[in-house]
Amino acid sequence: MRKFLMAAAVLAVAACGEKKPSGQDTTTMAPAAPPAMTSMDSMKADSIKKVHDYANQALGLLKAADTPPAGLPAEQWPQFKKELTAQAYDSLGLAAALDKKYPEAVTSYKSAIEANPDSPVANARLAKAYLDNKQYDDAITTADKVLAMNEAPPQVKQFAQQQKETATKLKTAPPK
Repeated sequence: MRKFLMAAAVLAVAACGEKKPSGQDTTTMAPAAPPAMTSMDSMKADSIKKVHDYANQALGLLKAADTPPAGLPAEQWPQFKKELTAQAYDSLGLAAALDKKYPEAVTSYKSAIEANPDSPVANARLAKAYLDNKQYDDAITTADKVLAMNEAPPQVKQFAQQQKETATKLKTAPPK
């Protein structure tokens, strides 16, 4: 179904960012940023907005898509739909964390894990969001869950171990 392809395309754009069309003059791409906001801040805000827009659009398309796209066996559609849903929520979590909206990141990663509970990456990112949100016990518990996943890649386990160690240090540190 076309809705599936649109959802996949939306997620790809959200994850990779948009590219300017070839041959387009970069000097006319955008007006100069005001002095109070740097060009980098403006680009970051624009990128975060695009991720939110695309991921939410993908979630809407996925909710409405009841039949698999052409070429995908019907029995594979429910799992594939869950994976795409998890990717959309993961994108929202990344954007929220980048914007330092840690409670929102936690909520998005939890939704990603609800859609795909066996994702070591989403669980590791949830541990980081808990750490950033000063929920040290939750960060440690979630990192331990990742470390116990046999299918988790070594880099993901290493990241989870780092989150656990940092949360443990911060939890036991005297208050400032």
